[in-house]
Amino acid sequence: MKTQLWVTLALLAAVTLPASADIYRWVDAQGRVHYSDKPVEGAQRVKGVDSRPTDPAAVAERSQAAHDQREKALADAQKKQTDQAAAKHRGISAFIVDMAAPGISVQPILNIAGRRDFNQTFFDDVRVPAKDLVGGENNGWYVAATTLDFERSNIAAISGARRTVADLVAWAKERHAGRRPWDDANVRAHLAELHVEAEVGRLIAYRTAWLQAAGKVPNYEASIGKVWMAMLGIKVANYGVNLLGLYGQLTRGAEHAPIDGRVLESYLLAASGPVAGGTGEVQRNIIAQRGLGLPRG
Repeated sequence: MKTQLWVTLALLAAVTLPASADIYRWVDAQGRVHYSDKPVEGAQRVKGVDSRPTDPAAVAERSQAAHDQREKALADAQKKQTDQAAAKHRGISAFIVDMAAPGISVQPILNIAGRRDFNQTFFDDVRVPAKDLVGGENNGWYVAATTLDFERSNIAAISGARRTVADLVAWAKERHAGRRPWDDANVRAHLAELHVEAEVGRLIAYRTAWLQAAGKVPNYEASIGKVWMAMLGIKVANYGVNLLGLYGQLTRGAEHAPIDGRVLESYLLAASGPVAGGTGEVQRNIIAQRGLGLPRG
């Protein structure tokens, strides 16, 4: 029987231990690769931290594991927790899974922008060694939550928004159909507002990066960045496609697509920003409760 799992690229790309430990890559005498934050007997550590295993390992969030002394098995749909008697969020374990293992199949999901950022992943009686357990048994919820804190940092998204605003300013200063959009005071005002908001996002990103560099896990700080960037992404994309006019509807690779069609792509993807990685409502609750100390309710 097949178990269907929905896995985001962020969770396939990275896993972080709840205690902010780094995962290292170790290679034994047989050439087998192991991932652990502690030394592996008979294996040598590959130089550098490998907190983002990608070749060929990836992260399987919320593993569906049945375990014995030697192996953890991602089995049928009835095996949803490693401890089925525990509360739902406490009975989950996380594993690093070799995506080349027998029984794994991946079906890409095409989104509105024509990109395959998500996959539908099936695990059909996949056997996973116990040594590939990450963060301790039944601690998978905390592994996933910590990973989401890093995903929500949104440093890359803030950088992308700043670049798009700069590109729109440069485009507006050029002549199009005999005029410069920059000469319109309303255009300058809109672009100035977006520039200011992008700079605020940059400062939020710096704070998050500082926490990460200090070995800390950004929590409500990451949620602040997530909420800010989700809304800024929509503002930049909406204004951008309108500023570019009909040519702004051209996709990447089109001969006359301004700014290589990136603004249209951002426009199509922006609607998912307040949902992906945790809805804006969830982020605001995190900020209120953990950042401001407000009660639930």
